[in-house]
Parts: sequence; structure tokens; C-alpha cells
Amino acid sequence: MKHLQIAISLLLPWVAMYLRWILGQQIAPYTWVVLFPAVLTSTYLGGYRVGIINTFVCAFGAIYFFIPPEFSFSVKPSSYFSIFIFIIFSLTSTYIFYKWERRLKFYLQIIESMTDAVYLIKKDTGKIVYTNSVLDRIFGYKKKEVIGKYESLLKPKEISQELEAKKEELQKQFGLNSKIELSLKKDGSLFWTKSRTTNFRHVDFEEVSLVILEDISKEVISISENTILEKRSQAMLEAIPDLVFRLNSQGVFLDYKADEKELFHQANSIIGKSFQDTMPQNIVTLVDKVMKKVFSTQSLETFEYELDIPKLGVQQYEARIIPVALDEVIVIVRNVTDKHKIAKTLSESEKKYRLLAENSTDVIWVLNLTENRFTYISPSIFSLRGLTPEEAMNESLEDSLSPESVKKVKDSVSKRLPIFLAYPNDPIISYDELQQYKKNGELIWIETATRYQFNENKEVEVLGITRNIEKRKQIENELREAKKIAEKSNRLKSEFLANMSHEIRTPLNGILGLVYLLQDTQMSKEQKDYLSRITNASSLLIEILNNILDFSKIEAGYQTLEEGEFKLEEVISYMNGIFSPKAKSKGIHFFISVENGVPNFLYGDKLHINQILQNLVSNSLKFTEKGEIQVQFSVKEFMENDFVLSVIVRDTGIGIPESFLPTLFNSFAQADESNARKYGGTGLGLAICKKLVHLMGGEIEVQSVVGEGTTFRFTVRLKKIKSISPENKISNSDNATELSESSNEIELLKKTRILLAEDNDLNQLIAKKVFQKLGLNLEIAENGLKAVELISKNNYDAVLMDVQMPIMDGIEATKRIRLDKKNQNLPIIAVSAAAMAEDREKSISAGMNDHIAKPFEPVILINTLQKWIFGNKS
Repeated sequence: MKHLQIAISLLLPWVAMYLRWILGQQIAPYTWVVLFPAVLTSTYLGGYRVGIINTFVCAFGAIYFFIPPEFSFSVKPSSYFSIFIFIIFSLTSTYIFYKWERRLKFYLQIIESMTDAVYLIKKDTGKIVYTNSVLDRIFGYKKKEVIGKYESLLKPKEISQELEAKKEELQKQFGLNSKIELSLKKDGSLFWTKSRTTNFRHVDFEEVSLVILEDISKEVISISENTILEKRSQAMLEAIPDLVFRLNSQGVFLDYKADEKELFHQANSIIGKSFQDTMPQNIVTLVDKVMKKVFSTQSLETFEYELDIPKLGVQQYEARIIPVALDEVIVIVRNVTDKHKIAKTLSESEKKYRLLAENSTDVIWVLNLTENRFTYISPSIFSLRGLTPEEAMNESLEDSLSPESVKKVKDSVSKRLPIFLAYPNDPIISYDELQQYKKNGELIWIETATRYQFNENKEVEVLGITRNIEKRKQIENELREAKKIAEKSNRLKSEFLANMSHEIRTPLNGILGLVYLLQDTQMSKEQKDYLSRITNASSLLIEILNNILDFSKIEAGYQTLEEGEFKLEEVISYMNGIFSPKAKSKGIHFFISVENGVPNFLYGDKLHINQILQNLVSNSLKFTEKGEIQVQFSVKEFMENDFVLSVIVRDTGIGIPESFLPTLFNSFAQADESNARKYGGTGLGLAICKKLVHLMGGEIEVQSVVGEGTTFRFTVRLKKIKSISPENKISNSDNATELSESSNEIELLKKTRILLAEDNDLNQLIAKKVFQKLGLNLEIAENGLKAVELISKNNYDAVLMDVQMPIMDGIEATKRIRLDKKNQNLPIIAVSAAAMAEDREKSISAGMNDHIAKPFEPVILINTLQKWIFGNKS
């Protein structure tokens, strides 16, 4: 740009002479009027050097082109005189411009060397016409990006109320001579500036403003920090409960911060006075001595004194004198009266507890974990181990404990120490049983209670109490042996009950089988009556046996739920099958109702629900001579995934006296001894019902009126499911109580081939007769091994497998049969006198499909065969 200006300025004289040449005579008298402006303009554009050059160019050009060659004074004014005047005026103007230019450069150098940003703006337009380099550096712009732009480029469009308030606060602090405002950098960031503005008229007679702008961001930060520091210091000072005084070297009080009730004199009476005039003489002597030392050493000094305060009495104080200048100190005074009282209390407490520790039968000890050494062991260590405290404190961990106990202690430390360091304010007391050596080498059992804590040096230590537990260990061993004996006794009792059950059920199965066969023979009325009595007595015997077994399991805590998927309609079918024929024979109406909303697909213990219902309905049937028995299912409470099933069993029987109701669910309880003799029973049925209901999360209750009837109501908590998956369906052969009426299935069953594995001759005979009576084919295997051989050679539709047999039992036989792939789907049904739940579980686990307990009614066996043979084929 500068070079272009010089080029133009050098051309201007020639342009002026060209104009003079073209216009000719019209401006002949005014030649200098054209050339003089050309010189001035070129001087302005190119500088004083160009002005000097152009002065002589114009002079010589005029001589050459426009002045006659002869010298004559006839032309007035003389042309040469005019040239002389032109040169004088041009050089003078150039010299004046030269001085002005140098002064301008000098001012610009001053402006550029300033540390503040400077810029010029036109007052009428607000446009920036000049900036120094500092402004460019502060704002991040280049000159060409700023010059010609409006001043608003350097200011934010708007600021928040918070910043506006901050600006007003800063303006007050910096005064009114400067303007405090936020400026905007090129990158969009804001910063605080202080500016001063001067208005003047420019050489071209335009009004301009000179703005000097200073970046005060650091000062603002410093002010903010100082303000925060001042507020923080003030807050800290206010928060300090101590008395604070400021004194000069003569001991005169300059300032204070204190609660007036803690002062020896009133507050307004000490400022400006010396402590020699306001304090007792003994305190004055002490303070004077310490003050001299503080001023001479310029270091902190601490001392304590006692003072009788009018409003508080005698108080103990701790004073700290801190030098803050060569002639000024700060005195911080703390009331330590309570501290002294606590220290005295702690000292007395320590003496008391040390006396207690030294006379305790338990050993109290402290172990410094940082230094791995005992710092205290009570004298009772002698009665425990035969060692003095000094001897015990010199032992290592390995010397005093057995190897197993050493490992246990180290493991405990490695686990507990990190937890204590993370949560030191919440120490945990740990109890451990260890073996420790006595002085004579004997190994004894001890119990330690330990707690981690920090001592006065902030080191981790373990506070422990050790007790001799040899006698307790001896008792525990005796109890352990007694427990083994009790468990053995309980196991023998269970085995006895199982064997008793097995031994009773086996002949009962024969009796009931023979009764079933005798029913189809010609008998007199008297013989039929005898047969009916045998059947009833056998049924009662089975009920008693089942109740005793169930009760013994519940009392021993072995009764568990067998939960699975089932349908409510299966429970209803089971109840109808058992009790409809019996109720019909007594002339009693038996019916079951289900309220709307009761789900059909359920998840729970169907077997025990059936057992509860069977006990309750059996009682109703037993004590009802006329009328009806009703079973009602409803929903008591619905949740998202489960619900409470409510069941009511209502009858119109003889009723129960109100005085017997509170004890009705107790073991062996019966409402009336005369009724017990008349109707029989063990008194366990309702007790079993109550325990099973509680096991399933429910409750049971009874209401009764003598002569009108009884209502039992119980609830159980069950889960809801959408359907029953075949693999999860629980099999329960007790559901089959009536012989299927489908003649097609009976006819199909006659075409099947069934194998019975049974070692008892009587059971073999009964089974043959029953199957012959129904026209069914049955083959006999006298033991499990024989059954395996027959199945390997022949194809059977189903196998009835006794569990307890000689040579090979039914469990082992089933496992071998399942090894053959062709027998994977062969129905195998356990027929066993073992009737407990774990017996059934063993059968199913061995690979059997179902389990029927002896004695059983033939109809149950036949329906189970139908279920598995036709269900399997379908």
C-alpha cells in the first residue's frame, strides 16, 4: 500500500503539467496554481522526500515547457521570479509537513509502546479508524479485521444480571475515573477491562474518540480471591470459639473478638488500654515475660493460666501469642476448663479400669500392629498360661499359638485391617476360638474378643480379651457326641417307622386284595357284613399308619413341599372320585363349587393340598349322618405372580362344642372321647392339616355349632401359570380313584402285555386274579433280575415294579432297563409298601414313571396303567 502511494505521488507533477499543456493559454497565468497543489498532495501521500523531488520536477518542467527562452522583465511578474517563489513555498510546505510527520510518528511510537490497548473511533459513526498492536494481541484480531468495524465488535451483546451486578461492584471499587465493562475476544470469551476515553477534533476536522483500554482480568480475580479470603477469614474467625486479641508492642489492646461473658472486664473498657492496667498482677507478670520473648524471637509461644471470671468463676485458659508484625501480636485464648476436667476424669477412669483389668479373671491385652508388639497384658495371664506379663509380652505370635491358630489370626488381620482403615469410626468386635500354649507346653482352647483402634500416636492397635474355654469345649464335644447319638436314634426311629410301614402294608395289601376278590363270590348277608367290617378296619389302619408317619416327619422337621405345576380340576376330580361314592352310600349330598376368577393352572404342592382336603372331608363324612358336605374354592388375595387360594369345607354334621375349638388343632386332640370311641381316629389329622397349611404360607380356622354342623376354612399361597408343560407335570396316581368308564380303553387294555415284578406269592396270586377278572394279560417275574431278562427278550406295554425284592431290587432293575434305548419310553410303575415321600422320590429318580403305595385298590392300579399306556402311545 505504501509503495502504491509513493508511485502515485511521483506521477502527480506530470499529471499537473499535462493538464497545463492541454489547456494552454486558458490557464497560462495560473501555471503555479496547478503545480503547487500537486506538490502538496504528493508530499502528503509520499512524504517530505517525494515533496522535495516533485518541487524541482515541477520547477524544471515549467522552465522547459512553458517559459520563453529569452530573459525579459517585460512580462510581469517575471517567470523566473515566479519559479523562485514557487520553489520557496513548496520547500517550506514540505519542511512543515516533515516536522508534522515526525511528530505523528513519535506519538504513534508512544501509543504502540504502551501496555494498554488504544484505538480511535469516529464519534458520528462509531467506526474504528486506528488500533495499536496491544489491542490486536488482547482481542485476538488482526488490524484489518478491526479497522472500519464498529466498536460493538469488541463488546458482548448482553450480559447476565449476575455479571451486571459484578460490574457495578467493580465500578465502585475502581472509581468513576475509569469505565469498567466486559469486553469480547475474537474466540467469544469475555474478560474485564478498564477504559478511559478522550474526545478531540482530527486534522480533517472530524470529531474522534481516543480509547485507552486495560485488561484487568487478573486484578478482578485477585479482588475476588481477596474478597473470598477476607470473608473466609472472617467466617473462620467467627467460627473459632476462642477469644482473639490484637496488641501492640506496649501491650495495648487494639482489637478483639470474644464472648463478653468470658472477659475479665467489659469490652468497651479494654480497647486502648494496656493489659498491665486490666489484668491481675500475677497474669501481668506472666504475659509480660512471654510478650518480650515473642518480640525478641518472633516465634509462637504458648502458656496456661487461671483466672476468676465474674460471670463464670475460676476458669483455666490456654493462650497462644503469635507475632504478626515487628510491633504487633495476635493473642488467641482458649478456655480449657472442660478439657482439664475431662483429663482428670479420664485419669481416674484409667486407674479404675486398670484396677479392673488387673483383677479380672480374663486376660486383657493391647497389641500394637504397627510395631508388632504387645504394649500391655494384664496379670491374669499367669492363671491362664503360667507366665508373667513381661514373659508373655516378649513372646512372638508363633511362640504362643498353635500353627493353625497363627494362620487363622494372620488371615483375620489381612481381612479386618483394610476394613478398619476404611471405616475407623465403626469398629467391629470379632470373636475367635484359638489354641494357645501354656508355659508347660500344654495346648488349651481360648476365646478372644478383639477390636481395632488408633492409639494416641495414630498407630493401629488391637484391644483384646482372652478367656479360657477348655470346659466349654469339653461340653461342646459331649454335646456333639450326644447329637450324633440323637441323630442315630432318630435315624433308627425313621428306619423303624419305614420298616413298620412296609411290614404292615404288605399283609394289608394281601388282605384288601383278597377282600376285593371275595366281593365277587357268593356270600351270605352275614359274610358280606364281615367283609365290609374287614374293609373298614383295614382302611382305618391305613389312615392311622399314614397319620403317624406324616406326624413323625413334621415333628422332626423333615416335611418339605413338593411343588410343581398342576390343574385345579385334577384336585376336584380326585376329591369327587374318593368321596362321591362314599357320600352317596350314606345318603349325603357331596358337591364342589369354584367361584369365578380362580385360576385352573397352578404351581404348588398338589399332594399336600389333596391330603389336607382328604383329612377335612373325611372328618365331615365321618361325623355327618344326613344333609350335605360342600367344598368351595375361591381367591382371597391376588398379587402379580401369586395369589391366596381359600378353601371352605362345610358340613351339616353333629358339630363341635365351643369349649373344644381352641385345642382342636393340637396333636392327639379330639372333641369328645365318646365320639372318639364311636368313630375312631388318632387325633393327628387336624394337627397335620394345620402344620401343612402353615408350611404353604396359609392359615386354618374352624367354626361350629353343635347340632348344626362345622365349617373349616384354610388358605394356601400358590403361584399362577398360564399352562402346564408336559415335562413339568407332576404325576400322582392317587388321582385315579374310579375305573375309567371308557369301554374303548378297557378293550384296548385287554390287548396289552404287562409284566409284574413281585417276590411275594400272595401279591402275585392277587394280581393274577384281579387281571384275570378284568380279562387282562399279566406275566410274573419273581425278582428284578428276572424282569430285566424278560424285558430284554420280549416287548411289554408296561411294567409294575416292586421296589424291595431279593437278588435285584426294583431300583437297580429300572436303571438297567433304561440303559436299553428301546425301553426309554416304556412305562414303569413302582408298586411298593414303601409309602414315604422320599421313597417315591427314589422311584422317580431311578427312572420310573409313577409310584403306587401298598395297599391300594385295584381300580387305582388299572387307571394308572390306562393313563401311562394310552397317554404314552398318544
